[in-house]
Amino acid sequence: MNKTLLITIDSDVGGVANYYQGICDHLPSDKISILTVKEYKIFYSKNYPVYRSNLIFDLPIWPKWLPVFWHLWKIARKEKVKTVLVGQILPIGTVALFLSKILDFNYAVFAHGMDIALSQKSARKKFLAKKILKNAKIIIANSNFTKQGLLKSGVDENQIIVLYPCPHIKPPASEKIKVDLIEKYNLKNKKIILSAARLVKRKGFDAVIKAIPQAAKEINNFVYIIAGEGEYSDELKKMARASGHSDKIIFTGISDEELKAFYDLCDLYIMPSRNINGDVEGFGIVYLEAGSFGKPVIAGKSGGATEAVMNNKTGILVNPESVSEISGALTRLLKDKNLSIKLGQCAQERVKNEFNWNLQVEKLKKFL
Repeated sequence: MNKTLLITIDSDVGGVANYYQGICDHLPSDKISILTVKEYKIFYSKNYPVYRSNLIFDLPIWPKWLPVFWHLWKIARKEKVKTVLVGQILPIGTVALFLSKILDFNYAVFAHGMDIALSQKSARKKFLAKKILKNAKIIIANSNFTKQGLLKSGVDENQIIVLYPCPHIKPPASEKIKVDLIEKYNLKNKKIILSAARLVKRKGFDAVIKAIPQAAKEINNFVYIIAGEGEYSDELKKMARASGHSDKIIFTGISDEELKAFYDLCDLYIMPSRNINGDVEGFGIVYLEAGSFGKPVIAGKSGGATEAVMNNKTGILVNPESVSEISGALTRLLKDKNLSIKLGQCAQERVKNEFNWNLQVEKLKKFL
């Protein structure tokens, strides 16, 4: 395998971050290195080199990402890099396109869905993105949904490989933490509906809150746990208070260990994601994480979620704009224990057989 450098300016901890870490952790540690921003909260305590730098100007200077040129130049030469993995098509792809001509390395571009849509928002960005993608050795799509978006934007199908995300959170969960959570949130003998993700509008948690009153007419002894943080948090809490069922809706932050415990404790996982002005779920790794714990899921018929969830086999797909469909799926799974167990078992088996990092990263190794 050639010496390879991944460069990313994404500082959030979430699906994309875990995707990159999962890939890098399954490549030979002496062949992969990372260049990222200082704020990035992953890639700690790993065996491969991680360079954390100020890649974005704080000052009112354009372009703000100009420091990327210097840092990529310096580290690519130091590490004798032959392949650069581009975490963001814009602006990182611009730098990789330019320096690849000077330093004689190949580059590959990751595509997650929303990034491709954003690159089409202006004539300048569209022109740059087209040139970056055309000159990339390969484009790594996180789902077939994202691949279709690339094809529509004119990318050659032979350039694209689909490398699915794999679960970051895996069993088993700590028994002590489970006991602590049951006591803290009064969960004993209650059916538990779980949502765990970044709290943004497209995830559809507002639609679940709207569905709770309908579900409560048929099932009383349940709670809905929303685990996570994000810009939509205050609005969701306001909606919960107005629903008349705030006693059934619990908001909590989350750690990896607590998330394991919640996956283990819950009866089902729900995230009815939807498309909001091109902001769409590229895949939805949380569905697979829940599946790895043997839990059925409810997902929106939107974006790449339809690949992560097999309707009526590993979960239920609903119209994310239909509160009645969401409520119906909730009551169906909470009432029919045998169906929930069956879907959860199928989900667990599918994750085991299809969504493991060794299998997925092998696709990338052939290129590297």
